[in-house]
This record gives sequence, structure tokens and C-alpha cells, in this order.
Amino acid sequence: VISALWRVELQCYYYVCIDCGISMNSRSIAVIAVAARIVFIFFFFFQAEDGIRDAQESRGLGDVYKRQVSTQSTGVWQSCIMLSAHLEAWGAKDPLRTKFTKEEKAQWTKEERGMYKAAYDLHGIEKATYSMRKMFAKRKALLEGKDPDQEKKAKKQKREAAAAEEAAKVTVINDSLPITDRKAGTLLVSGTLDWEDVTSNKAAGNNVWSFHRLMSSVPVHLVVTAPSSCHTVIVSTEGVAYCWGRNKHGQLGVGDTATRQYPEQVASIKHPVIAAATGRKHTLFATEGGDVFGTGSNAENQLGLAGSVKLQELDQQNRGVTSPHQLPKWGPPVTRLACGAEFSAAVNEAGQLALWGKPEFGQLGNGSNGEYLDKGNKISWNYIEQPEIRALSTSNGCNQVADVACGHNHTLALMVDGSVLSWGFGGYGRLGHRDASDHYSPKQIQELGPAHWSKKQGCCVKRIMAGASCSFGITENGSTYFWGTNKASAEATMFPKLVNDLTGWNVTSLASGSSSTIASADSSIISWGPAPTFGELGYGDPEVNPKSSTKPKLVEYMDGLPVHMVAVGYGHAALIAESTDKLNQLPVLTEAFKSIVKDPEQ
Repeated sequence: VISALWRVELQCYYYVCIDCGISMNSRSIAVIAVAARIVFIFFFFFQAEDGIRDAQESRGLGDVYKRQVSTQSTGVWQSCIMLSAHLEAWGAKDPLRTKFTKEEKAQWTKEERGMYKAAYDLHGIEKATYSMRKMFAKRKALLEGKDPDQEKKAKKQKREAAAAEEAAKVTVINDSLPITDRKAGTLLVSGTLDWEDVTSNKAAGNNVWSFHRLMSSVPVHLVVTAPSSCHTVIVSTEGVAYCWGRNKHGQLGVGDTATRQYPEQVASIKHPVIAAATGRKHTLFATEGGDVFGTGSNAENQLGLAGSVKLQELDQQNRGVTSPHQLPKWGPPVTRLACGAEFSAAVNEAGQLALWGKPEFGQLGNGSNGEYLDKGNKISWNYIEQPEIRALSTSNGCNQVADVACGHNHTLALMVDGSVLSWGFGGYGRLGHRDASDHYSPKQIQELGPAHWSKKQGCCVKRIMAGASCSFGITENGSTYFWGTNKASAEATMFPKLVNDLTGWNVTSLASGSSSTIASADSSIISWGPAPTFGELGYGDPEVNPKSSTKPKLVEYMDGLPVHMVAVGYGHAALIAESTDKLNQLPVLTEAFKSIVKDPEQ
């Protein structure tokens, strides 16, 4: 048999030589075959020796190996001797792995010998030995009146105690600072000026393709817009709110429904504003005293004005208001606000979350989409008419909410322990649960959260952002995660994945609009988004620069300019930049588009 195999091998080498165009006689081929065999044998055993060393070092026997390797040759037989010695030393360290002696086996019962043989045949001597030793140890412990699983239970109790201690020490890690702690700066804007027609094909093409200064005389703390919004809110250092953009439903809160191209003060709010949020047709404001005001459409109860003494002032056709009206109080002062397309959310000082408005896809998290058949088999929804507290809890037992973010029809909640829960419309994986199903109740995202629970081993999130059909999370270590999609024709990301293009950047602010995303990182602006765009990415003149980018792209002329906050809406963006000499080099919107945008003070 060996001779036949040798002839076959020689024939293989012969055909290889022919294929390579090498002419050799049979003797030369035999010599090559023997040499190849020797090289293979030595290579194999040297690799085996390295594997033995790595395996034994991992078991704490590195020092033993180093002492032996210094006194012994690295030949094949010496390696085998070392392997035997290491296995013996390894077995000696663990009593459960010590091989049975003949004397011990002689004391076994027939049943025990059968068990050992079955384990030996299935798993080999090591596992058979370990299993039998473990069984004998448990049997001995029971005879002595001890708990055989005492050590295992002690370890479990220790882990549970550590988790409880961590939960008890939980503090709010969200760094979305209150208005009084934010850095002030100058407002920059880009994108469409066709506020009424940008969502249709009737837009005139009045687009701002690079970032321009606007209302430079007013230092700004906060800028807010949303994926479904064609209007924007800013708040000055004095807590005064200004709005501009589309105003068809009175969402600007200035008392009428006329569009504004220049920011106008929301004069009816008398107390300093600390938070704001925008939806498709409505706007919310939270004041320093914790009160919440709403303006715009209330057709889907997104203002939450039910029960308010001002309800009789609602416009009968629009079911809304053109100036801010106070919502009924539902708990401690409100500190965070967020709006979806036709629903709203708020978080108060106690970490409680309240939601109200349209529940069509389960975005209100009450276990239902509120759908029912109305007259004529018309589908309608049971709107949540005023703020309704939603009880949330993580696997860690945390029930306090640090922040909330809303896309078109989905909701994200950041818990104070760094976990993230999501619910609502699940298309394109925007909820991060590895499916495209709608979730009517809050569900924790497995990839994000504390180390003892998260699949990512400690990806505690400190900031959350929601786009129209996607979501973002920035962790404590500065990593940025993305799930969902920003382009309907692109492949969806069904669970949180690292944004590799932002690795190494210190992202200080990020916002996602209808399809475009802008991030501020290390005194630079990075933006991306698919076509069509309206200039919100800020790349500059479309004749020489791209209008869109599917991958994160640096806005070169903004490099070196610190930006404190970014906000992206439908076809437009707004930034708060630090007042520097570089900022003063940027154009002024009222000068570049003087026929459209006019400063009322000039």
C-alpha cells in the first residue's frame, strides 16, 4: 500500500512539472518529493511546538515552558516530551482533571464503570475524567451535608450584588446640557428658502449651497428642527425663542400663518425657554419653570391641549393655534422635548417620559397602534389627547429616562444607565431590533447598554438622535453607531453598527434630517446624504462641488471652525458656531439673498 501511494505521489509531481514546463527525469522528481516531505514534517512539528507554547502560556504555564525550552532542544521528540510534561502539570493544577488510578477504578461499581466508558467513547479521556470527578465530588458533598453547588451559587450572588450596586450608583450620563450650560455662538444656515414648496416639485430652486451667517447680532444657545420640519427654532442666551420657515398651520407661534424668511421672536412666551422641539405642523417650547407650550396644528392631538382651559380657542378647521398655548401639567418640570411628524414626547426632572398624539405605528408605546374602523369602513385612530406617562424599564432595573428622540414615526428613549429603548415604525431596521416589524411597546436594543447586559460589552450611550428612517447613538467612549437607512433604495442596517468613517473623531454634535446628516467633530463639519438635496450639506457652489454624498464628507471651508450644535430638517440645516475670525469670513444670508431674506431692522 505504501509503495502504491508513493508511486501515485511521484506521478502527481511529474504532472506538476509538465504543467510548469519543467523537464525532469524520475530520479530528480523523487528527490524533490523527498525534500518536500522533509520540509513539511519539520514545518508541521515546529508549528505544533508554537501551538503547545501558546496553549500552555494561556493556562499560566509560560514560565514552565520558558525554563524547559532553555535547556532542551526544539526538535520533534523534545516537543513531544514537553507536551506530556505540560499536560501532567496542567492536570495536577485541577483536581477534577487528575487521571484515575487503577486502585480508584477498582472501587467503582458496575454502573460507574459503564458511565465512565460511555463518556470515554463519546468525549475522550479528559472530559470523561472531569465528569466522573465532578460527580464524585458532588456525591461526597451531599454525604457530608454540604451544598454541592455552593461555590456556583456564591459566584452568582456576587454577580447579582455587583449589578445591583452598579444600578444603585447610576447617574444621568446624558450630556445634552440645559440651556443655561450650553455654549453660545453665531447662527449659520444652509438649504432651501422655498419653505412652502420644498416638499413638492414646485420649488423655485432658491437654495443656499454653503453655510451663511444669519442674525449675527444675537448670541444663540439652542437650535432645533426635525426630519419632518420645514421650520426652525433658535433660543438666545436670554431664553428668547425665534422661529422662521413654513407657517401654514401656525407652527411658528407668531400669531398668523404667514411664512417667515427671517427669524421672528415668539413674543407671547414670557418666561425663558430652555427646550424646544418641532414636528411637521407643530412646535413645542419648555420654559425655565417647567411649563410646556404648543403651537400649530392639533389635528392629531400632537399639541396635547385636551383639558386645557384654552381649548375653545382652537381654530375649527385646523384644530390648532397660531400662538403658544400651555399644556396641562402632568408631573415635575419638563427638561427635554421631542416631536415626531404628528406626535410629541417630553421628559421631566424625575426621569418620567410622556407621549401624546397619533399612535398609527405604535410610536406612543402604549401597546397599540390605536387603529379602528370608523363610519364607512374608514380607518381612524384613537389619538392620545394629552401627555400620558409611559413606564419604562431596562434589564438592569433602571426606570429613569435621560433623553428622548423622535423620527417620523418611531421613538428612542435614552435611559440613565446608558441603555436605549425603541418602539414604533420598524421599517428599514430603524428600531435596531434586527427586524423590520413595528413595535407597539418599548423594547431594549441589545447591542447598546451596560457591560453586564449589552452584546457590545459596555456600549453605554450618552446621546441619541433620530432621523426620518434611521437612528444614531454616541457612546461614552466617543463611538458613533447607526441603524436604519437614510436612502430607501440602499441596504438597511438592521441593528446598531459602528460608523467607521467617524472613528477617531470626537463627535460633539450630530443631527439627521429627512435624508441628510451633519456631524460636528474636532472643529470640523462632516456631512453626507443622498440626492436630492437642497444645499443643507453645505458643500458650496454646485457648479464645482457635489450636491450630495453617500459617504461622510468633510466640508473643507469649515475646517478649523468650532461648531457647538447642529440641527437638520427637511432640506435645510442650522448650526451654532463659535465667533472667530474664520466665522467672519463666511457670507451673510441677508446680503447674498437680499431679495428673499430681509432683516426687519434694516
